[in-house]
Amino acid sequence: MAVPPCSRYKQNAQRVARNLAARKMQPVKECADWIEYVHATEGAQHLQLPSASMPFFAVYNLDVVALLLAVVLGLGLLLVGLVRCLCCRSRNAIDPLKKNK
Repeated sequence: MAVPPCSRYKQNAQRVARNLAARKMQPVKECADWIEYVHATEGAQHLQLPSASMPFFAVYNLDVVALLLAVVLGLGLLLVGLVRCLCCRSRNAIDPLKKNK
C-alpha cells in the first residue's frame, strides 16, 4: 500500500523524525545518566509513585467500591422491605372486608 505524497501520515512521520533528531543526547547516554542518577540518590524514592507503598485494595479503590456496593444493597433491601410492608398492609386491610361479606 502506497502512502499518498501529501498525506497527514507523511506529515506526522516527518514531525516525529524532527522531534527525535532534536534530542540533546543519544538514548543510550540518557539511559546511562538515569541509571547513574538512581544509583546516586539511593533508589530515587522521591520519583516513585505513591501507589508503590499502598496496599492492593487501596490502589484499585476496592474499599470505595465495597462501601458503595454496601450502600446500594442496603438501600435496595430497605426499599424491598418497604414495598413488602405496604403490600401486606393493603392486603390485611382488604381481607377483613371480604370475611364480613
